[in-house]
Amino acid sequence: MSGHINGSNPRKIALQVLCRAEAREVHADLSLDHALRQNPLPDRDRRLATELVYGVLRRRNTLDWMVKHFSNRDPSRTDTVVRNILRLGAYQLMFLDRIPPWAAVHESVELAKSAGPGGSDRFVNGVLRSLERHKSEITYPPFSDSPISHISLFYSHPEWMVKRWMERYGPQETIHLCEANNCQPPIPIRANRLKTDRETLSAALRKEGAGTSPSKIAPDGLTIESEKHIDEFTSYREGMFYVQDEASMLASYILDPKPGEVVLDLCSAPGGKATHIAELMGNRGKVIALDVKEGRLKLVNHNCLRLGINIVETRHLDGRRAGRIDADRVIVDAPCSNLGTIRHHPDVKWNSSPDEIPLLARLQEELLAGGARNLRVGGIMVYSTCTIEPEENESVVGDFLREHANFSLEAIEFGNLQSDGMLNLYPHRHGTDGFFIARLRRLR
Repeated sequence: MSGHINGSNPRKIALQVLCRAEAREVHADLSLDHALRQNPLPDRDRRLATELVYGVLRRRNTLDWMVKHFSNRDPSRTDTVVRNILRLGAYQLMFLDRIPPWAAVHESVELAKSAGPGGSDRFVNGVLRSLERHKSEITYPPFSDSPISHISLFYSHPEWMVKRWMERYGPQETIHLCEANNCQPPIPIRANRLKTDRETLSAALRKEGAGTSPSKIAPDGLTIESEKHIDEFTSYREGMFYVQDEASMLASYILDPKPGEVVLDLCSAPGGKATHIAELMGNRGKVIALDVKEGRLKLVNHNCLRLGINIVETRHLDGRRAGRIDADRVIVDAPCSNLGTIRHHPDVKWNSSPDEIPLLARLQEELLAGGARNLRVGGIMVYSTCTIEPEENESVVGDFLREHANFSLEAIEFGNLQSDGMLNLYPHRHGTDGFFIARLRRLR
């Protein structure tokens, strides 16, 4: 990366996070959180840095298309820092009405002077001024001629992703899915029923200045609206809630663990499902939480401590080779392409590849088989992913059932959600992350 970015300017912080995300050094949300902790900003600047990072990541394809109209260089061949400065400037010009155009251009030029290679400030100035003067002239490939290119550029998703969804859902539903992915979702949280309930937590959060709404799907779920960072809430520090998407909460409800049982969580870190399962069990029994990355198990232990849970036992093990545990219930929340989480993690769009999906499916099948070996006869196993790709969902379960005749799908009935054993949720249909859940019973 050319230049050196430092200081506590919100645009500099946003630039640093975007460059690191593009280099796949670290997920954007973690990088932004770290940068804002290292460089404390006034609330207004903190909000701006956050808006810029997520806005650019959501609209990156569209912004590059806009810049390309007024540049003599293809954005993909531009220096990484300059490319992201142009995206930041274009986003402010095209999507942030509250920032005057002169300020968007000026601040971008100053960023180029301090962080970009020599002479890049003049290039940035020329491109952004042209964009501001002629933005009404920007056109997109007509939908009638090239629907995939049109959706990819106008709704800012990679062409390979749009093509897959078009073949599966058709054009209109693909557009709705892309639109939902580009919306800023509220913060979803789960009330810790060991310490509170949803109504009491909602009242406590309102006293702390947050707006809340009950989940339409998850009995313990709320969404909150607040400018505060989550760990600034006293109720969070006291373990009253855990941040978790509503769809993800469903996996533990559908597993339906009982007090006193032994439950195996095969891919546990950072502990969202292990802690939820423990809460549903009334903190009675045992949850064995495995993860292949020892360092991430510290997150599970930390979350258990904050939430007041003492029945979770962490083990540094690969779920595919976990030995013999003889669990009453097993949850396999498998590593996946994460294509259902784009609302919360827009960098997933740009850091994913279709080539990864078959490799992930193979890993998922091995994990599901590993879970099966550790489930007692009559026990329940839930398989879940935060992706909407059939190769990682229905196909994995189908292959598993063909190889394991001693398992069968079991119907899912939860509130208004019903299925014959495999349940899909979508951002544009359910207002949640894209998610898949299958419920299986071992027959013999």
